[in-house]
Amino acid sequence: MPTVYTCSSCGLVISAGSYHGFGAEGWFNDLYCRHCGATYRLRQSMEQFAARLRSSQPEREIWEYELRRGKKIRRISIDTNAPPIIVSCEACKAEGPFGPNGPITDAVPEGFPTDPVYRAVGMPSDATGICPSCKHKTMHVSAVWMA
Repeated sequence: MPTVYTCSSCGLVISAGSYHGFGAEGWFNDLYCRHCGATYRLRQSMEQFAARLRSSQPEREIWEYELRRGKKIRRISIDTNAPPIIVSCEACKAEGPFGPNGPITDAVPEGFPTDPVYRAVGMPSDATGICPSCKHKTMHVSAVWMA
């Protein structure tokens, strides 16, 4: 369920969360750079996503992803027995581990409540977060949609 965040100060719009649909070739996550707000899309196969849901300790050792920004696609293979892969934002060059704690994430923007219940029921209407671009606490939820 993607959530769209909009900054009332600089106008940045980011989307974070996962979705799929009929005819979609995989499971997608909208991501953004937590340092500058650049937007990305992560794709993985439906089979891989389902395998991860079925088990807390997946048997699979190699996970395949596509990290997309505009027309550029970066293929990422994660070996669960190897050190984390380092990724960098194409816009601001921030570096860090591939995953939700790295620079490119689908985590709730800084400053918003982080209780997981908000992912399911929505953010309080008066909640604001810090914009990853202008760094002002003027980011708000502008849309939530089911997919």
